Amino acid sequence: MEQALKWREVYGDITDCPGVLLPDEPRTYQLIGKMLHFWSENLRSRRLHIGFDEAHNLGRGQFFDRFGHEDGFAIFTRHLQKVAAMCRDCNLKPMIWSDMYFRLANPKREYYNLDYPVPDAVKREIPPEVGIVYWDYYHRDRRFYREYFAAHRQFGNPIAAAAGIWTFNKLWYDRELTLGTITPMIAEARAAGIDDFTFTLWGDDGSYCHIDSAMLGLAEGAELLWGGDAAGAPLKHRFRSLNIMDYDLAVNTARLVERHYDNGSGLFWENNLNSYSSAIFWDDILLNLGFRNMIVNSPENAVLLAADYAWVAEFLNTNKPSGEAGKYAAALADLLTRKLALQRRLRTLGAGSRADGVKTLADKELPRLIAAYETFAELFRRQWLAAAKPFGLEVIQQRIGGIIFRLGEARRRLHEYADGDVLAIPELAEPLPPRACALDWYKELAGASIIK
Repeated sequence: MEQALKWREVYGDITDCPGVLLPDEPRTYQLIGKMLHFWSENLRSRRLHIGFDEAHNLGRGQFFDRFGHEDGFAIFTRHLQKVAAMCRDCNLKPMIWSDMYFRLANPKREYYNLDYPVPDAVKREIPPEVGIVYWDYYHRDRRFYREYFAAHRQFGNPIAAAAGIWTFNKLWYDRELTLGTITPMIAEARAAGIDDFTFTLWGDDGSYCHIDSAMLGLAEGAELLWGGDAAGAPLKHRFRSLNIMDYDLAVNTARLVERHYDNGSGLFWENNLNSYSSAIFWDDILLNLGFRNMIVNSPENAVLLAADYAWVAEFLNTNKPSGEAGKYAAALADLLTRKLALQRRLRTLGAGSRADGVKTLADKELPRLIAAYETFAELFRRQWLAAAKPFGLEVIQQRIGGIIFRLGEARRRLHEYADGDVLAIPELAEPLPPRACALDWYKELAGASIIK
């Protein structure tokens, strides 16, 4: 809802808090009614997913100001009952994400925690026709999924499951993370007799994943759902028949994004999700926030990542895959290779050494990296417009334009340093943080200041 509710002049009166509609406000239900009638008139299917997820601050914003404090379950249930009745009037069968039931039962608003069961009285108030969808894009343990399917059965409502094809915050389909999470979830869904299964392809942080690469994830997921092998010959044959891109290209290019942050916390939402490569791509070349967090626990992370990039580059150079996807993959591998190498070199400057090659970095390596971003930007534009409307492209183009401008600033700063006009480059001289943070969102990487 954030995309709509940001227009405060229009929707301010029906906004509880950012991204959350205001329950019990008549105009809220006027808007919902328009949405329901639109979809009812334009789709043959009578099943409609109406969301209701991640309303973290429900009742704590304008609702609190207008109506005072009220139990979150009471607000949520009353609102759901109203919307469910509206769906019945449109002959629609709604389903909702399940997370808010678990969050509202938990004092920390956590989804994946069964220590605080949903009260039976709350479950009884859920309209019986409303489907409950368990979404989970993170866990790799079959036992966890088994326990959560069991917890969802206790609602007594129709149950569905949703796994993630990892496109969100990724430059390319993350095959390792996808197969590592959907395989145990599908296995337990099949064992539990769940016959309603969905794959999500979210677009967090700008929808910059090469969307055709994710078709491999959908093919692999479908193969697993029907009891097949996600890497077997039938899957490879079926994927090739889609005529999207070469199977080996899709699989091997994924190695660019399959090395993830591990800050040692042991928490699944902080480890093994965020790709180093997104951090490298969006990193400011002088601040190097993503790179610095990557090497806090071990400088070897940069070495391993460079080896991944070299492996993909060698595969692409040897096999020379044709088509737009092949050009895109080659450009991405080249850009990431050049940027990571430059970041590693700049790190030695930040440590205080006056390297003889400073002007080489400024006059050769930085211009080559600028050219790599320009090449990638053109290929990104082509694949975006081939797959989507232009809206949203401006976000990525503005970001890349900013990166290129900052690379030009880095050239000036390196020349000033090499010529003795300045004694240090302060950003590069900053010490590493005391512990790693898993950064891969643009707004976390573009600068040290808050970006809103």
